[in-house]
Amino acid sequence: MTNKIPAPNEKQHAFWNGAMGELWVREQAFMDGMLRSFQTFLVSHAVSKRPDSVLDIGCGNGTTTIAIAEALGRDARVVGVDISEPMIANAQSSIPAGLDTVQFVAADASAHNFRDQRFDLIISRFGAMFFSDPVQALSHLLGAAHPGAETALVAWRSLDDNAFMAAGIRAAAAFPPTPPTPQPGAPGAFAFAEPAHVETVFTSAGWMKPSLEPADLPCTFPAADLDMFIENLAPTRPDLGDLDPGLRNEVLAAVRSALETFVDGDTVKMTARTWLIRARAPI
Repeated sequence: MTNKIPAPNEKQHAFWNGAMGELWVREQAFMDGMLRSFQTFLVSHAVSKRPDSVLDIGCGNGTTTIAIAEALGRDARVVGVDISEPMIANAQSSIPAGLDTVQFVAADASAHNFRDQRFDLIISRFGAMFFSDPVQALSHLLGAAHPGAETALVAWRSLDDNAFMAAGIRAAAAFPPTPPTPQPGAPGAFAFAEPAHVETVFTSAGWMKPSLEPADLPCTFPAADLDMFIENLAPTRPDLGDLDPGLRNEVLAAVRSALETFVDGDTVKMTARTWLIRARAPI
């Protein structure tokens, strides 16, 4: 099932339905391994709430969605939605035989017509910070929530809180031309870093006042994958692909040098410092 993507999100649609979407499909095992602690965290949270229905926003390749469906069993309906058609196709092909309580939808969650579907719990593992208009998106999602339903969204805290990400981004930014500094609250990895901004967004969208609870979890991946990660997946600078090849190689080398401090034997180790953002739909 697919939906027409509204104009404000066409850039995200193009990005995730091109080479980047295909890359994330190929590197699913890597990403799932690196973020395994967050999958465990969200599955545990979902089970503790005993919902009858769950919506996973920005579900990507669907690993967390499927894990929640398996943990909740036959009494719960679980839907994953993502703007990336390659990842949704991969997620659909990954549904275990006999698991008929999970569904995947290729759509922009901020515009998808959920029709008569309503959810008790709306979750996201780093998938809710990229809406071009977060107030509109969360207001739309409120329409897909049962009265009293809860959000449980994992989002990055600030760049200063996350040494691993900061090391790579700052090493890359040291080379001209200096990349622009994102505006606070702008769509991107750190859109929900500031509690005051999060509160404004959620309450403006009609949700009750959110709570932000620190969730600091370990993330690891094989050191043998560090070069692949730096070249393809690491947060560095938005214009990396447009740089002169020689300058690009210099930037990548600087990023690698900055991240080598996180290598411990044959493993890269870091702590991801995030928020668990919880808010309730009005009753």
